[in-house]
Amino acid sequence: FLTMLVTLLFLAMNGHLVAFEVLTESFTTLPVGSGLVVNHFWELVGRLGWVLGAALLLVLPAITALLVVNIAFGVMTRAAPQLNIFSIGFPLTLVLGMGIFWVGLADILNQYQP
Repeated sequence: FLTMLVTLLFLAMNGHLVAFEVLTESFTTLPVGSGLVVNHFWELVGRLGWVLGAALLLVLPAITALLVVNIAFGVMTRAAPQLNIFSIGFPLTLVLGMGIFWVGLADILNQYQP
């Protein structure tokens, strides 16, 4: 059920058209049989480095907040070992992680609008 739902969502958001556009653009950027030029390789490495840095900046607040939450659960486990904090902490960590990521992405859309 979920696979079909995600597939329909992908098609509704025109993801298949974007995938075809990226595929055709890759043939103009790096034509078949042309080989890999060293300058293109270093440009690709630079772009991938930028993507990795941007992704890290996007998730850094969520990672920090979840680290604090896990440390708090560890302290609670040490303070009250008879309580099963793991059964409460795991779902709470998931919900807090999604909430923090949602709050962090709230202003991202405004940056892409003129």
